[in-house]
Amino acid sequence: MNACDSEIICSILQNAGYTMVLNPDNACMVILNCCSVREDGHTAAIYRAQEIKRRNPSAKLVLCGCYAKLLKKDFLEHQDELDAIIAPESYRSLPYALERLKNGESKFIVESGADDDLYSEIRPATNFATPNRAVVLGKGCNQLCSYCIEPFTRGNERYVSPATIMSNLETLFEREQGGIVSLVGHMIDRYHYGDMSFAKMLDMVAKESLRHGAWVKYLSSHPVAYSEDVVKAVCNNENIMRVVHLPVQSGSNDVLKRMRRGYTAEEYLRVIDSVRALCPNMNIVTDIMVGFCGETDADFRKSIELIEKVCPGDINVYAFSMRSNTHAYKTMTDDVPECVKKERLAEARCIASDLKRKYLSASIGKRQFYMPGKVCGQNSQEFTDLFNRTYILSVAQRRYQPNVQIEGFITQDNNLISCAE
Repeated sequence: MNACDSEIICSILQNAGYTMVLNPDNACMVILNCCSVREDGHTAAIYRAQEIKRRNPSAKLVLCGCYAKLLKKDFLEHQDELDAIIAPESYRSLPYALERLKNGESKFIVESGADDDLYSEIRPATNFATPNRAVVLGKGCNQLCSYCIEPFTRGNERYVSPATIMSNLETLFEREQGGIVSLVGHMIDRYHYGDMSFAKMLDMVAKESLRHGAWVKYLSSHPVAYSEDVVKAVCNNENIMRVVHLPVQSGSNDVLKRMRRGYTAEEYLRVIDSVRALCPNMNIVTDIMVGFCGETDADFRKSIELIEKVCPGDINVYAFSMRSNTHAYKTMTDDVPECVKKERLAEARCIASDLKRKYLSASIGKRQFYMPGKVCGQNSQEFTDLFNRTYILSVAQRRYQPNVQIEGFITQDNNLISCAE
């Protein structure tokens, strides 16, 4: 989502006459686009601001993104590195805000009264070329999980028209062929616009992307909304990556109820069984949160047991951190000690690593299908990204022409492949 917002920011500023520079040391204005989902994102944002200001003292620093929605004037006044804060629905005001900074004004927050942060009239920036690209299908979430800040920072669910989505896609392919198209939405499975469902939209995007030699993936899905129609769309299009992100968060029904996730562990497992029955080679990726309010050792054990049953290809493991303005913040206590959270985090990550290795090892010696990404310069070293239908690997010093489908073999070293056109 931040990548999509960065596209909007760059496009607005380019249209206003600004030029993007790749190195913040050379910039007169630096915009930090920051996430609010977890506390470590806040810490990283402030550290990054301090680092930029140390290297480029004359630069004006603006903080954007959903993190900006949480910040007040007193925060800004106590952060010497930051000059302004701009909320996600206010990016149309960026040129005006930067002019204020150029004229010597500082320490202000821009919050427009509008709630339109879909920016449907704005096409992606023309020179913001990356090997891959993301397209927003919708923003906001009505699920209201008790720990989640996104409904507060991003609002209720609203969706982009199919015409806008396809227009954005056309612009992105004019910029670069091949690679990956990521369809993004906070509750992407619930996408609808008129009679256009997410499954239909996914199928339409996949067919257009195939014309340009590109893979398609989507995130994030939710166990209560993921449908068989979407799985069938994946099966019917060879260039849709066989991977779905279905966060479970916990294996304990008591914890899931407090989280307000809307399903039980048993219902989650039935969703996984349904997906694998329709698409046996689907890579399931999930999330596990440890240390949520009231989580006992028995609750944690149930989470471990669940992921060992599912055997996902990858697991994002993280510790609960209380976010302001959430249901949990208003009604619960963050009562799991930090030392316990760290112990559970370490154990869950160890098991997650073992399960990922097991998943990858099952591919050793099997023939895989790849499409090539863009060859580009990074730190004066050229590289090519090769994109497999279920996961991504990078291979240095290899070049392939766009739109060529190649085959590869996974080796014992999960970071390497041998390829033949």
